[in-house]
Amino acid sequence: MQKQGFTLIELLVAMTVILLLVGLGLANYVRFNERQKLMQTQELIRQAVSQAQNYARSGKLEGCTTLEEYEMTFVGTEIELTPVCAVEADTEIITTTQLPTNINFVVANPTLTIVPITGLVYGPSDSTGPFTISFEKTNSTDEISSVIIDHSGSVKEYTE
Repeated sequence: MQKQGFTLIELLVAMTVILLLVGLGLANYVRFNERQKLMQTQELIRQAVSQAQNYARSGKLEGCTTLEEYEMTFVGTEIELTPVCAVEADTEIITTTQLPTNINFVVANPTLTIVPITGLVYGPSDSTGPFTISFEKTNSTDEISSVIIDHSGSVKEYTE
């Protein structure tokens, strides 16, 4: 008499192999998504610096009678661009860029200054940089990523 089908051991081995492959694939997928969020954050910073330089180079007064500079602030999960007027005390944020979910800044000096007309980037105390802006996943401190912004506004990727 011929037997057709699989034994219980053969089925268990096949299911174990399938579950291992699915588990590895899922872990790699989650890791890939997290790396993509960090890369997306780097690109958002690059775009925000470029946008700030475009505002500064255009010479738009943005409600000021005399525009001194633009301030780019990296706070929590946002990048804010604000004009700084010579006379007026209250100015409103021009643009706010939101970071991807579960990503926030880890910054010692959170404000950069962009000079009108030239678009040059300065840090605190008129430092000409380069400036390192670091960010991390909210749930993890082991994966900190950074970008380096130089005096001309060029943004380079740097991963620690």
